[in-house]
Amino acid sequence: MKPFKMFLKENDEILHQVHVRKIKQFGDLEVWLVRGWFIRKNLDINFTNFGNPLHYKCIPKNELWIDEEAANDEIKFYIEHLLSEYRFMQRGIPYSKAYDMADAVELKYRRRHDTKYVNPLMTPEQVKIKKLLTLRNQVAVFLVNGEMVRDNYDLDYAEGGHDVVYKWIPEREVWLDNDIFQPDIGPTLLHEIHERRLMAEAGWSYDLAHEYALKVEMISRQHPDRLLKLLQDDYFPLDTKIPRF
Repeated sequence: MKPFKMFLKENDEILHQVHVRKIKQFGDLEVWLVRGWFIRKNLDINFTNFGNPLHYKCIPKNELWIDEEAANDEIKFYIEHLLSEYRFMQRGIPYSKAYDMADAVELKYRRRHDTKYVNPLMTPEQVKIKKLLTLRNQVAVFLVNGEMVRDNYDLDYAEGGHDVVYKWIPEREVWLDNDIFQPDIGPTLLHEIHERRLMAEAGWSYDLAHEYALKVEMISRQHPDRLLKLLQDDYFPLDTKIPRF
């Protein structure tokens, strides 16, 4: 894959496929709503809910990107996080520390402005929207309200997760964020169930299991015709279809 800036010089059309609309302007810095599923498939599979150009090489230097939302309304929180993270990194603070510092800013902002969902007594059953399916190994897959999860459990939750990584997810469950679009559903599910199996059944560390799951996920994004076969091999009856929300 060619570096993003080189690709732009050859074909400006790539930005038209990434951009949805500009939502804010802060001096020379533009905040754009973007198609995350396209970015994960073509530019950087690690892009999740948002990103800044000091961390993601695929983002132009004067832009901040926020993934288009399928269900929730968290843009104002992501803007607070991104601006803080970007400014911290401009001061020379490493990304991991800048991210954590920006998390603190975002959490404080959510506590002030997201009163409909913040609940210290929130239970896992309250964040579930519906059960999507049960895998052959009796692991249940649920669609959940991602905003409620981020408000009450973990700001860093994005796209999907499972019980072996997130201790607040009940045993033998995989959760999919309701904020992702259809092109992300199958690859995200594939990632989570492979990562979980490697950790729960083979004893792999999170880092190793995550890297392997990313590779499998990328295969499914680049070759959608292979997605169902990859899912069916270990977990599904042959007539299983990828769930739609």
